[in-house]
Amino acid sequence: MPILMSGGSPRIMGEWRTFPAWWDMDVLREYALLALRIDRLVTEHPSGTWILDYRGPDPWRAEVAAEPLPNPADLVRRAEDLAASVADDVALTEQIGALHTMARQLSGEKLSLHEQVRGMLGIDVDWIPDEQFDEAYQLLDEGLPDMKGSLAQRMHAWRANHSLPPGRTARLSELVQRAVAETITRTTTLFPLPENIEVTCEFASGPFRGLYRGDTRGTLFIDPQLPFNLADLFYVVAHEAFPGHICEFMIKQLHLADRPDIQTRFMPSPAYLVSEGLGLHAQQLLFPDDQAQRWLIDNVDELQQDSSDYAKIHRARNILWSAYCNAAFLVAQQKPWSEVRTYLAETALLADDELAYLEGMYGTPFLEPYIFTYYHGYRLLQPHLSDPNFLRRVLTEQLPVSLL
Repeated sequence: MPILMSGGSPRIMGEWRTFPAWWDMDVLREYALLALRIDRLVTEHPSGTWILDYRGPDPWRAEVAAEPLPNPADLVRRAEDLAASVADDVALTEQIGALHTMARQLSGEKLSLHEQVRGMLGIDVDWIPDEQFDEAYQLLDEGLPDMKGSLAQRMHAWRANHSLPPGRTARLSELVQRAVAETITRTTTLFPLPENIEVTCEFASGPFRGLYRGDTRGTLFIDPQLPFNLADLFYVVAHEAFPGHICEFMIKQLHLADRPDIQTRFMPSPAYLVSEGLGLHAQQLLFPDDQAQRWLIDNVDELQQDSSDYAKIHRARNILWSAYCNAAFLVAQQKPWSEVRTYLAETALLADDELAYLEGMYGTPFLEPYIFTYYHGYRLLQPHLSDPNFLRRVLTEQLPVSLL
C-alpha cells in the first residue's frame, strides 16, 4: 500500500525558480542528445557505471534511437563545445564534464581510477590512511553494547540482535510505510512539501533504492531475501525517500524542470555526489541526537532498549564508507577478491553475509567511481549543515561541487 501525505503547495516554492537568460531549446536539446547518445553506446558496449534518467521530450529519444550508432570521438568534441557554450553555469558545466569523461572512455581512452573519479564526480581522491578510521572505531566502541569480543564481533552481534529475519515482508512493509510517513511529516517542518505525496514500498533483489516516479510519486525498494536491521529503519528511509533521494528529485523536478541537468540526469555525475551526501546526513537532519532511537524503541515492538547508541553507530558507518573507496583502489589494481574481502572485513568490519553479498558484485560497477559518492559526499556536505537554509538549497538548487 502507498503512503499518501499532504504538505504545502508546490506554488509556495515557485519564487525560488531562476533560470539564466541564455537557456534556450538548443542547449536543452544538445545536452539531452549527448546523454542519450552516450547511453546508446553504453548499451551496446557496457563501460563501467552508467544509469540514465531521462525526462525530456520523447521525440529526442526517438531521434537518437533512429540514428546510426554515434562515433565516441564526435561525442567528446560535442561535449567540449557544449561546455564552452554554458560556461556561466558552473553546475551544468560540471555535469557536462562527466559526459565528456564517459565519452573519452567510450572512445577507447584508458583512464586511471583517479582520472575517472575526477572527470565523473569532480573531486580528487586518494587512498585514505587507516588511521583516519579511528574516529569511526571510537564511535563504535562508545555506541555498541559493552560485551566481550572484538569491535567487529560486537558490531555483528548488535546487527543480528536488531534484525528482522528475511521473508517477513508484510511486517517490514508496514514499518517502512510508518517510517516514510514520519519522515515526510518531519521534512515538512523544515521545508514545504507538495500535496498528495505517494510512496510505495516494493521488494526486489539488490541494494536499497529510492526511485522517483514523477509528479509526487516514488518507490522504495528493499531486498526481501536479506535480514533488515530495524535500528537502520530511518537510516534507510530518510536516505532513500525523505528528505533524501525521492524528495530531492521530486522537488527539483517540480521547480527546476527547465534545467537541462534536471530533464536529463545520469550517474555517475557530480550531482549524485551531493545526492548521496544528503542521503547519509538525512536521518540526522530529521532526528537530531537520539530522537530516531527513541522513536524506534517506542514504536517498533521487535526492538528493545539496550545500552547501544544508534546515532553514534550510524555516524561511524558513514565514516566507514571510506573503506569502500579504498577497496575500489584495490579492485582497480586487479587485486583478487580474497584480498579485497579481507580488507573490508578488517576495516569496514563487515560480517560474512555482507561480504558474500559484495562478492556477487565483485567486478561490477559497485566498486567503480560511483562508490566514492558516499563518503566524499558525506564529507563534502558536512561543513554546511549548520546553515538552517542549506537543506532548502540542496533541494531547490543544483549546487556545484567545486563551490562546496
